[in-house]
This record gives sequence, structure tokens and C-alpha cells, in this order.
Amino acid sequence: MTAPIVTGSISVAGSPTPFLACGDHSNEVPDTLLFHGLGGSARHWRQVMERLPDDRRWIAVDLPGHGDNPLPAVCSGQRMRAWTEALVSALCGDRPCGIVGHSLSGLVVLRLAITCPDRVAWLATVASAGRIDVHPELREQLESGVVRRDFLTRCLTGPPDPATESLVADDFGRMRLDAASIDVWGTAGLDLRAAAASVAAPCLVIGAGRDVVVSPRKSRELSRLLPAARLVMLDECGHYAHLEDPERVARELSRFAASPSADSDH
Repeated sequence: MTAPIVTGSISVAGSPTPFLACGDHSNEVPDTLLFHGLGGSARHWRQVMERLPDDRRWIAVDLPGHGDNPLPAVCSGQRMRAWTEALVSALCGDRPCGIVGHSLSGLVVLRLAITCPDRVAWLATVASAGRIDVHPELREQLESGVVRRDFLTRCLTGPPDPATESLVADDFGRMRLDAASIDVWGTAGLDLRAAAASVAAPCLVIGAGRDVVVSPRKSRELSRLLPAARLVMLDECGHYAHLEDPERVARELSRFAASPSADSDH
């Protein structure tokens, strides 16, 4: 059974952080945090959340500079690490949590698992990798302040669903960047491939077979680098797998959350 999705906001480091939440908070199982990618918002997880079981609490947040989060998207890695730790404490207290990152925020959740392993019960990445370089064409558009809708559409497979296309484009339009830098969340040049070997938490790596942003080869590589990783490849999905096939992504996340294991589908 899926619980209703509610909206809320919590103060993190003195600044409001909007979120969507569903499911029941329980002392028996860890809460799960859902992080969107570059140019996204908590809204990107709504379709997945509508399909998640209510046996635990699932929380999607607006990350800095995105959605309605007023903090700057451009910040140092140290500042983003501190903010992420404060967020986990504000939402989950002293208990470890499950944490899921799409695309660029996959680096954020990996970094948390590396630097604060006691805060992470398990983690998952969707269409992510141990190092992500912003596409040169997207970088040029971000620096100019104008992201073209047709470029974003190429990240979706098949004839794009108008609602999905609008969601992706609208959220990119809401993103706030420093004109002098696009080092979002302190991830520019960040390479966690070697450090991934130190992640002890169980990991679920969801790759997208038709991803033109983060190569599926890089998702497979990440699953090999993580000591306790389970790989699931969604062969027909593009970069926004959680928007294109929310049913499958919800099923994989709920199954892994219930019983984290490193058995691989592929």
C-alpha cells in the first residue's frame, strides 16, 4: 500500500529545505532520502513515490539552488558535505538512512557514504557514476544562462511525454547558478572511483541502457568499484529512468530497501 505524498519544509543550516514525503516513519527501518540530479527538484521523484510501499518513510528534497531551495547551487565540496550531513540529522536524527542519488547527486550520496559511513544504512544511484563531467554543450548553455529545451529532450528516449518534457525543462529553468561558475554542489572534477572501494554500505546501482548523459558503461564500472553493489540495468530507459519507468525504479528501490544485497541482475 502506498501512502499519500505530503509537502513540507525543514530548516537545515538555518535555511528552509522543501521536501515531499510519503510512508510511515518507523524505528524498525531507516528512512530513505531521494536526491534529484542537476537541474531537477523533488518533483522528479513524485511518480516513483506514488508507487512506493508505506512500510517506511521516503523523503525527496529540493537540493541547494534547485526547486524552492534558496541556497546557492554553486558551493564548495566541503560546504555541500556539511549541508548534507545537517540534512540527514534534521530529517533522521542520529539514525542512519537509506539515500538515493540521480545523476550528479549520485556523487553527493557517494561522498556522504565515504566521509560519514555511520550515517548511511544503504545507498542507491540512478544513471550515475564515480565521476561525471558536464557535457560541453550543456556547460556552454549553463554558462550563458539559457538551456535549450531541444537539448534536454535528447536525454529522454522515444517520443517524449509532454508532461515529462515540461517537468525537466521547467525545473532546469528554475535552477540558480553563479554566473562565474557551474561547480554545482562542489562536484566539478570530483572523482570518487578510487574512494568507492571504501564504501561498506550495501549499494544498488541502477543504470540506463540508452543514457546519452552518463554512459551505461560508467554505471557498470561503478557497480564493479563498490564492494557490496547490486547492478540493475534498465535497457530501454534514458537518463531520466525514474521519470520514464517509475514503476520499475520504485520496485527496485523498495525491494533493495527491504533486503539490501549485492546480487546482480547483469
